[in-house]
Amino acid sequence: MRNEEFRVWSADARPDGYPDEISFQLIPDAAARLRTVEMGAADWVSLVDISFTAEQQRGVLTRHAERLHSDGKPGTYWAVLNTRVPPFDDVRVRRALNYAVDRREMVRLTGGIRQTTCQIFPPSVPGYRPYCPYTRDPSPAGTWNAPDLRRARSLVSDSGTRGTRVEVAVPGGIVLPTADYLVSVLRQLGYRASLRTVRGDFVTYIANSRNRAQIAASGWFPDSLAASNFLQLFTCSSYVPNSPTSMNLSEYCNPQLDSKIRRAAALQVSDPARANKLSAAVDRALVDQAVALAWSNEPNRVLVSGRVGNYQSHALWGTILDQLWVR
Repeated sequence: MRNEEFRVWSADARPDGYPDEISFQLIPDAAARLRTVEMGAADWVSLVDISFTAEQQRGVLTRHAERLHSDGKPGTYWAVLNTRVPPFDDVRVRRALNYAVDRREMVRLTGGIRQTTCQIFPPSVPGYRPYCPYTRDPSPAGTWNAPDLRRARSLVSDSGTRGTRVEVAVPGGIVLPTADYLVSVLRQLGYRASLRTVRGDFVTYIANSRNRAQIAASGWFPDSLAASNFLQLFTCSSYVPNSPTSMNLSEYCNPQLDSKIRRAAALQVSDPARANKLSAAVDRALVDQAVALAWSNEPNRVLVSGRVGNYQSHALWGTILDQLWVR
C-alpha cells in the first residue's frame, strides 16, 4: 500500500488487525456508502448487502464496470423446507417447488449478478460437482436452464396436498422480493400461500420446531472452505427439537448420510480425494431429497474508487485490504 490513507466506509465498526493507513467510518445507510465511493470520498464498499436494491446493483454494473470486482464466494442462498411439517414432509412437494421456481427470476429480483444453482455446495467448496435435476432438459453439465411447471404440478397432484395452507416466513422490517415470488409460485401450484412476518429474532423462530415454520429464506456462508461446514446443517445431531438453537432448520435426519459425512470428515487429511467423493455424494443425495430450495451462489462484489490499484481477494474472506494501494 502506498503511503496514503485508504478509506473504507462500511456498515460495521472497524475490525481489528488492519494497518493504520486503513480508516473505517461507520455509515449504516447502504446508498450513502455507495455514493461516497462513486464520488471518490471513500475507496471501497461491499455490495453484498440486502439493503442494496436490484436497480442499484445493476446501476453499479452499468456505470462502473471497470471498478467493480466480482469474485467467487463460498456461500449458497436457499429456502428452508421443513421436512417434518405438511406439505413439505412429502418429498414430492419439496421436489415440485424446486421444479416450479424460476431461479433466473429470483436472481433478477436480487440484482441480477448471482449465479443460479440447485445444490447446497457452492463451487469453491471441495467436493462440489455440478448437479441440477430440477430443470427443464437436465444435462450432465449440472446447470439450471428453466423451470418445469408441468412436472411440478404433476408431483403436487400425486401428493394430494393441493389446497394446503402454506406460510412463507419473512423477517419483520425487511422487504424480500424473493419471498413474494415464492408465494406466487406456491399459489400457481394450488396452495393457499401467504407471507408470515416474524417479529423478533427470525433465525431462532424458524429454528424452534415448536413454531412449525414451513418455508423460510435462509442460506449459509461458512467460516472455512470445508464440505463439512455445509453438511453439518443437515445431520441428525444438529436437529434439536423444541429449541431455538437448532442448526438443522430443515429438521432432516438420515442416519445413512450421517455415516457418510463422518467418514468424509475422517478421510479429509489422509485421503482428500476419497473424502471429496463422499461429500459430493451426500450433496447430491440432499438435492435429490430436496431438503431445501437452493437457488443461487453470490459472488463477493465490491466497488473501489478510481485511485485504487493491486486489487486482490481471498476465496473465503474476500478483498485483501492491506494489499491494495491508492494513488
